[in-house]
Amino acid sequence: MEEACAASGLVFEGRRAFRNVVRSLAGDERVLAVAKGKLASEPGIVALTDQRLLFVQDDVLGSPTLNVPLSSIGRIVLGKKSTGETLRIGIKPPTVMISHMGHGEGHGITAKFRECMNELSRTTPVFPMQGESSQPAATLSRSIPHGLDKSLQP
Repeated sequence: MEEACAASGLVFEGRRAFRNVVRSLAGDERVLAVAKGKLASEPGIVALTDQRLLFVQDDVLGSPTLNVPLSSIGRIVLGKKSTGETLRIGIKPPTVMISHMGHGEGHGITAKFRECMNELSRTTPVFPMQGESSQPAATLSRSIPHGLDKSLQP
């Protein structure tokens, strides 16, 4: 986690946000890229790991607001706005938009995601999955205020 923060130039403004992200990780999970951003109007940390993409709110303890296995992500599209970089994350069924990321932070996540997907496509799994039903589903916590529906597009 610290290496990913250093690589992206991200500085946590408090230990709580850092602890929230670390607490959300599995023991064997490795963080590849991190960024600060907003999901709807909620500020938080976006973390791309070798297994999933997470969005953890800054000041809220508990499970991540967005928890998407890499196998469930169709694509990530990087956008640039005057308020910062944006990520459109294509999952089934909605598209989730994370906005207000700093310069280069969204690019870091997008580049690492593509690198990870290219690596996965070159190698075969040791234990192949038996059909679609064995893939873990993406979860989007409903603890976000009502404004989230502007970020989600069915």
